[in-house]
Formats: sequence, C-alpha cells, structure tokens
Amino acid sequence: MPNEARELILSSIGIKWKNWKYRVKQMYLANKDDIERIAQLPDERIEPQQWRILISYWRKEEIQVILMFSF
Repeated sequence: MPNEARELILSSIGIKWKNWKYRVKQMYLANKDDIERIAQLPDERIEPQQWRILISYWRKEEIQVILMFSF
C-alpha cells in the first residue's frame, strides 16, 4: 500500500474514532444525567469491562470539571 494511501486511511479512521467518542459523550452526558444512572445503561457497542472503565473515568472530579464546559 502506498504511504499516501496509508496516511489518508489512518487519518480518516482517527477522525471517525474521535467523532464516535464525541457522540457517545453527547448521548450519555449532554443532558447531565446522574453518572450512577448512566452506569446502569451500558451502550451495547461497548464491551462491559470497557464501559465500567469509561464510567470510572467520567466520575473523576477533574474530568467532571472538563465535561461541565464541553457541552
């Protein structure tokens, strides 16, 4: 595969991954739902163990501050 094609594909995948993560945050955090309730509503596209890790990350105080200003 030519380097130009590889770079284009990797860039496209990176953009899609970033957009998908943003949409997940929008679905679960934009309406400021209680994080405990969100933890009980796992997204079926995310592995249960990874969902628990994500919820743990979202619960961190410094992340809560960042999330307050991101929507």
